[in-house]
Amino acid sequence: MHSAEHQKIISKQKTNQDQNYSNLNTIKFYQVLEYNCIIFFFVIFSCRVIAF
Repeated sequence: MHSAEHQKIISKQKTNQDQNYSNLNTIKFYQVLEYNCIIFFFVIFSCRVIAF
């Protein structure tokens, strides 16, 4: 009984860790996306400045 409860707690902690990890990856993904968008707009802006 005791070990079963303990196992449940451990698996719950692991689930939380997995969720935290996926959240971290999502945040990283959006940061990279944001960074790429900034570079993209900067390049377009630079090209326009050079073009005119």
